[in-house]
Amino acid sequence: MLDELDILSTHTRVEYPFVDEITVEKIDQSHVYVGVTGDANVELVYGSGSDFRQGEGATLDDSFPFEMSLRSPVTDFDKFETTQPIKVDTSSWYE
Repeated sequence: MLDELDILSTHTRVEYPFVDEITVEKIDQSHVYVGVTGDANVELVYGSGSDFRQGEGATLDDSFPFEMSLRSPVTDFDKFETTQPIKVDTSSWYE
């Protein structure tokens, strides 16, 4: 779980990412480097299982923009790995 999202609720679940853009940033002899931007759609869960059984828990759906950098060997485009930590902008949560 990403720390930026994890601190927003008791349990944070990333439902799915929505990719806005994939950009090829660089190609060298061994790798293709890409940047990805989009929105992480999440479910923010407040309370425990017993809280929900007692009618005291709550859930909220939200989304936050993210960006990430990946690289893949030029010999196998199915093997992507992150080159930097994923950045999620949760500033809208605090406004």
